[in-house]
Amino acid sequence: MKIILLSILLSFLMTATLAQFQSEKVGNPSTNTIVSAYTGWVNQGILTFSGNADVQTLHPSNNADGSGGGNVFFTNTPGKYFKISGFPVPYQQPGGISITFSIYNSQGTSLSDLIFEYTTDGVNYNRINYDTIIQANTWSFRRCSFTNNNFIVQNLQLRFRQNSSISQYRLDDVQIGYSGLLPLNLEKFSSLLKESIVELCWTGSSSSTKEKFAIEKSLDGNHFNYVNTINAKGTGTFNYQFKDPISSQKSVYYRLKMINDNGAFTYSKIILVTPTGSETSLIQKIFPIPAKEKLNIQIQSNIQEKCTISLSSVSGKLLLTTQPILNEGINNISINTSKLSSGHYILKVQTSSVTETKEITVVNQ
Repeated sequence: MKIILLSILLSFLMTATLAQFQSEKVGNPSTNTIVSAYTGWVNQGILTFSGNADVQTLHPSNNADGSGGGNVFFTNTPGKYFKISGFPVPYQQPGGISITFSIYNSQGTSLSDLIFEYTTDGVNYNRINYDTIIQANTWSFRRCSFTNNNFIVQNLQLRFRQNSSISQYRLDDVQIGYSGLLPLNLEKFSSLLKESIVELCWTGSSSSTKEKFAIEKSLDGNHFNYVNTINAKGTGTFNYQFKDPISSQKSVYYRLKMINDNGAFTYSKIILVTPTGSETSLIQKIFPIPAKEKLNIQIQSNIQEKCTISLSSVSGKLLLTTQPILNEGINNISINTSKLSSGHYILKVQTSSVTETKEITVVNQ
């Protein structure tokens, strides 16, 4: 399924502040089917598509220089919806999201009843107004944008929702871009443990000395405390280093808070530092790395007892939990990760006396 080639649309999409595009491609369905059951998405596995709207081939958008093939159909039943989620994790959080799409309204009346909205918690939705770029017969091309407000991109969900009992709509060629990336950009971030000193090293591109890197540290991977701030060296790409003594033998997590000169900020990935010679680990082995449909955890216990295993997002949101009984010795436990979006997560294993956390990566196709 081809991408829209209208020059006016491309000029909007290819601005200097827009990056990391993801596009919906409905493909070419052989029969009418519900969105949640359709498997012909060209980007299936990169993005996640769900909803109770239908996928059809009627009234293809190629009659308006669109991509043709299938489209998402909203019958005149309030509550019909089409949702896009599972956005890839950008190394640097963007300042905003930009969306374009083509829409068909067979009744020719107002488009105000096809509501476009977003959520970052799956519960509270925010409506987004969209403008017309160009009208072509019954199909029209639309665009909208909204600011990030420092939410985590992988938690983002976009939803088109039918709110009319009269009008019917068709949707095609949805394209999503990350816009307004902060001038302060992190290119590399790593750590080195020398005796009881953690040496953090990173490479960052900056536009002025007013931009800053704030170092934060955590013992559980969820709750971070401020350690120190290093100012950017100026315009260009520079190497940075910070040394932090650690007094305990427990694992320590680090991240960088990158602060722009106007106060906007974003976070780096989380780095886990585990001291050599630390106490015997509860978690002996985690595989596969990265995890796909399931995560296998090898846990050692000295007694028979109940433990709690939980998986959370890097922002601290609890996603799943289980409480198996550990036997004395090595225990092999598997948890289902097939419904998780690709990204980084925090695994926590807790017994009555020990709590351990590890950062894991999930890659689902």
